[in-house]
Amino acid sequence: MGGIGSGRRTTTLDTDDCLRLSLTDLRRSGAIKRDLWARRERGWVELRTKRTVGSVSIVADVGCGQITIKGSAFGQLIDQTLKVVAQPQPLGGERFFVICPLSGKRCTVLILPPGKTFFASIGGWGVPYASTRQCKVGRAYRAMRKVEETRLPKYTRKATRDRYQRRWLKAFEIVSDWEERLSHLM
Repeated sequence: MGGIGSGRRTTTLDTDDCLRLSLTDLRRSGAIKRDLWARRERGWVELRTKRTVGSVSIVADVGCGQITIKGSAFGQLIDQTLKVVAQPQPLGGERFFVICPLSGKRCTVLILPPGKTFFASIGGWGVPYASTRQCKVGRAYRAMRKVEETRLPKYTRKATRDRYQRRWLKAFEIVSDWEERLSHLM
């Protein structure tokens, strides 16, 4: 039937195969601010081959309510304008969302699957998250890798550092149990 461990391979894409563009990351880098026109460059590199997969120029003008994305990815040109909406927050400030061109819903993360020419939400493309296709051990390896890749700033709170350490230890326990069981089989 094709469940986990069945041996059946799938050719369907998941989110790890797509290029990801997060409004949260753009806001942290200063590209999205009220009453400010900003331009940022974003590039993606394939980790195994160190080859550039795509690069885009992002022009954000929240006052006009739009983000323009121009560039190329997977050998195809990208020229897209997205609508931006701001949602006021209960304790002040605002949160920005992009309207997905496929579903019409608000989203904060856009993806670009290989072979496509515009960004849309994960739900709009109907692409599953990569972790849903992994077994428990695969998710543990992935969690350990993500914690190790995360560079926490020097002044990160102790509680945050402890949470990252607990996440890594929990994943390590799963992996070590699996490796121990595997060694008994050999």
